[in-house]
Amino acid sequence: MASVPPYPGRNGRPGLPRVAAAVEHFLDSIQDPATRADYAQTLAHLIDLFPAWFPVVGLDCE
Repeated sequence: MASVPPYPGRNGRPGLPRVAAAVEHFLDSIQDPATRADYAQTLAHLIDLFPAWFPVVGLDCE
């Protein structure tokens, strides 16, 4: 399983990665435009379900 790099938090300290930022980071790592577009379409639903500030660690399979 790949680790998610720390995201800037408050006062210059690392913070928890947020859903929208983690999705964008993941999409930026995809080189193939068609694959990126497919993932972007699917992950847009995830972003719609959670506020942009929601921490990734708060997600579970349920």
